[in-house]
Amino acid sequence: MTEKCFACGKALPKSKKMADTRDDQIVWVGPDCYRKIVAAGEAGWQPTNKIGSRGPRLYPTRQISDDEVTAYVKRLQAADMAAGIE
Repeated sequence: MTEKCFACGKALPKSKKMADTRDDQIVWVGPDCYRKIVAAGEAGWQPTNKIGSRGPRLYPTRQISDDEVTAYVKRLQAADMAAGIE
């Protein structure tokens, strides 16, 4: 099953981005929608679908690379090992 952009419903490319709904949900959006989210800034961007209904307001997130995620997980694992947690 193809992943779809939370904002517009189009298929997500490999260059997908994370966006925050401010209700404890991080969602995936395509790069075009993410540019609109970033342009809106702290006000957030609220997408409208084809029938005119509006989704939740979306806010930019700090994008992290796979390398940053891997390094973070390794630090957590090392801390767990040091504390005797497996």
